Amino acid sequence: MKEHYTLRLNVMTGTPEYRMNAVGYGFQPLDQAARNTMALKALKAGVESWDKDLNRYIDSNLIPKYYPMEDYIKHLPKWNGKHDYVGELARRVKTDNPYWEHDFHTWMLSMVAQWLGKDRQHGNAIVPLLIGPQGSGKTTFCKRLLPEYLQVYFNDRLSMKNDNDIFLAMSGYALINIDEFDAMSKSQQPILKYLISKHDIKFRPPYGRVMEERQRFASFIATTNNRRPLTDPTGSRRFICVYADEIDNTGIVNHNQLYAQLNAELEQGRRYWFEDEENARIMQQNEAFQQVNSYEQMIALTFMSPEETSEEAAYVSLQLIMKKLEKLFPTFTIAKGTDVEVGKRLNKMGYEHKRTNKGSVFKVEEI
Repeated sequence: MKEHYTLRLNVMTGTPEYRMNAVGYGFQPLDQAARNTMALKALKAGVESWDKDLNRYIDSNLIPKYYPMEDYIKHLPKWNGKHDYVGELARRVKTDNPYWEHDFHTWMLSMVAQWLGKDRQHGNAIVPLLIGPQGSGKTTFCKRLLPEYLQVYFNDRLSMKNDNDIFLAMSGYALINIDEFDAMSKSQQPILKYLISKHDIKFRPPYGRVMEERQRFASFIATTNNRRPLTDPTGSRRFICVYADEIDNTGIVNHNQLYAQLNAELEQGRRYWFEDEENARIMQQNEAFQQVNSYEQMIALTFMSPEETSEEAAYVSLQLIMKKLEKLFPTFTIAKGTDVEVGKRLNKMGYEHKRTNKGSVFKVEEI
């Protein structure tokens, strides 16, 4: 076996892999067809062995373990020490959030620390949540965070409905993108908040007989078109919400220097976790992305208060006011009687109004 093959156990996929000891061969999954071929070649070479002998060897601790992410990081060239590749990548997201570059850098450091198993007690418990219109490049940006070589460890199709799928993904992928985050139900957001704080995971895999403990490698990122996707105020510190009308996905990303920089910074002792004051600041920032359900809150977040509304402000019809609220708040839906309810709230809040031959109009001024 050692003369003809190199074997290893991929700890992320849980699958043995093999490579022919000849020029031009790369590692491949050691499936049943490959095992049978090995056994037949051994018999042909005069080695008296059974299939069970081969399988016993392959499925033993004699096979070295292979950590794909650690292997990638450890074989990178040295960072040149000058150019900030992480900041350059963060600035591709066109946002007015002044903390985005700093927070994204810390999250990237935490992701690499997760891959390397630097903290055996905590997981990467922060999730960047990219918010923007359809076609702004959010999903493409997430996918490009990993080099082509490691795209097999990127997942953007994870179902949050099955615990086993989630646990397997957390140990089998390096980066998980929760695409269309707003599609997640209210009950699933707290579950995600709990899961992302875990470093190691315990579960019984499909067809398994006993509970297994596996190292978590995955970090999370998420995308949505919804301007207010957060439903759990207590868990908002877990998300770095950032709105961007556009993301620049042109040109190449120098992944080798990007991750060489992150690895060098970790070796230099740079902090890869968020301090309490940063968590408090993130929660405050995320108030603007919290789901709103009452008409009064929606109106107050969209229009100046009656006292602050200028004398020159125009009178706006209820229909236009409702269309504005519908655009900003996914929970606002226009149905029969909605105009009456919104009109009552505007009157109660003190907005000037008058009746016209086309219906009620209110003096409002957008924030």
